Amino acid sequence: MNKKFYTLSLLFSAFTIVPALAQSPVLTSSNVNPPLNTPFLYQTALTSGVAFGSTGEDQIWDYSHLVDSGMVDSIVYVNPASTPGAQLFPEATTASVENIDGQQAYNYVQISSDEMSSIGSLSPGDTERYVPPMKIMTFPFSYGSFFADYGMYYDNSSTTPGVDSGQVFTKTRATGYGTLKLPGGHTYEDVLQVTDSFKFVVSNIGITLTMTTQTYYAEFANLLTISYTSISGFGTTENSRDVTYLASPLSSGINDISASQKVLKVAPNPTDHFINIEASTPDVLNIFSVSGKRVFQQKTEAGENKIDVSKLPAGNYFVRMNQGNFRFIKK
Repeated sequence: MNKKFYTLSLLFSAFTIVPALAQSPVLTSSNVNPPLNTPFLYQTALTSGVAFGSTGEDQIWDYSHLVDSGMVDSIVYVNPASTPGAQLFPEATTASVENIDGQQAYNYVQISSDEMSSIGSLSPGDTERYVPPMKIMTFPFSYGSFFADYGMYYDNSSTTPGVDSGQVFTKTRATGYGTLKLPGGHTYEDVLQVTDSFKFVVSNIGITLTMTTQTYYAEFANLLTISYTSISGFGTTENSRDVTYLASPLSSGINDISASQKVLKVAPNPTDHFINIEASTPDVLNIFSVSGKRVFQQKTEAGENKIDVSKLPAGNYFVRMNQGNFRFIKK
């Protein structure tokens, strides 16, 4: 996906869902903030045979067959005042940071009692801004809710139309709710399905980008995103498809009705040589750096497993297993 259009699609991962008294989950201004300084690992899946899920009430969406592509992305939400864009985006109430091509990129949003909006993004050598801020969500938001928005996109903070500016149109509707199944035996209840359409037009050079995205939300983060993108210009059209899902939650707060049935014990932490993992079933252990790069993989057995991490550089690491995720510090 072109980086210019990354801000909105990335920020769609920032929501929190709570069950309403009715069956549909509800987004509100009081629960959309993700926990700060908590990493979320997103696995990219192969797209062959993957389609949008059915819409409507009480759906069961089975995406347990998704096949990993080997690419993992790590997103961390932080206080915007602590970021390099604090002065550029003083109105931001939340920021997210992730590594893109080995460099950190920051995205900035503003949350009010009525809506959440994308302000812009900052990466080395590039600043992007939406004028006015583009709505990501209006509150309260539940099954059947709908909104549309229009604005301008400017690159490098300029508000003068040029080659790197264009018109942005969005439409967002909550199209279903139900139960979602993901790889690793993870099943989530009270999930809200949201369908977005996004159009970006750079009329002076004749380029149009359209993107349709279906996202499945539960507590703390989106669980699954499927997007179709088409870029037209200069007499050609380029189509692409992307599928990402939460690589099992790093927080026990997410409503995963299957993961809670498994036991995973880890010690010592921090460590300088070994970590001991007591697993309830055979599994595969994957260790990722903070940039999302996989640096270690090993099969594990039910019971106690001694994992040698002495060759890893000192730092923070994320471990992903089907029966749970955890973080550890290598001294």
